Parts: sequence; structure tokens; C-alpha cells
Amino acid sequence: MDDIRIESMEKVRLSEIVKKVYPPKYRSIKITNQLLDGSYHTQVIGDPQKSISFKVIANQGQVEIIDEIESKAEYIRLIEYDKSFIGEIDGPIMWSRITVGFKDRNRRLFKGDVKLNILDEEKYK
Repeated sequence: MDDIRIESMEKVRLSEIVKKVYPPKYRSIKITNQLLDGSYHTQVIGDPQKSISFKVIANQGQVEIIDEIESKAEYIRLIEYDKSFIGEIDGPIMWSRITVGFKDRNRRLFKGDVKLNILDEEKYK
């Protein structure tokens, strides 16, 4: 089994290849105000949103499943070696076709950039 992949929560493989997995990023809402004495005060609202970005290559059947999961705001699992990130896809994926001329849907490959908003992170067994 490959070291890096994405799966549905029912353990259905959703990728042929996952590459360029970037380190997790944090996004927060910050409000900065200048006080009467000229100093600045920054207020952070809520907890930061943790996300991870990566590139995925998937066949046409997998693309259709990924798009349906994204449209229903369901969760997927990114497995990177010994770590698993569970979350929802941040928005629609812009797919570009990388193979041409195949009748077989499983041989038609597409690539897209994915941003996964992380809800949970665990050691993968």
C-alpha cells in the first residue's frame, strides 16, 4: 500500500497519487486597533483553523467521488506515512486532465490542488 493517499471515511481509496504535501498552516481572525496612546492591540477571535494543502492525481471515478464528498461537506482522510489528517475539503477543486485518449475511466487521470481543513489528527496504524 502507498505511503501517501486520500481515503473516504469508509476507507475507499480516492487517489492514485498524492504529492507535494505542505506543512499544516493556521488561519485566524485578527483585529488590530490603535489605542489612544499610539500603541497597538491585536485581538484573536476564536481558535485558529488548521489546514493542509496537497496535490492529488485521481482517475475519473475517484474525481467524481471527491467532488460529491466536497459538495456534501463530508470528511476525508489524508494519510501521510504514519500520520492521518481528517477534515473537509475547503472548496471545489479545479481539475485539469493529464491523460488523453483513454476510453477506460480508470485510465483517465486528473490533477488538482486540495486544501483540507483539519478537524482531527492521529497516528495512522
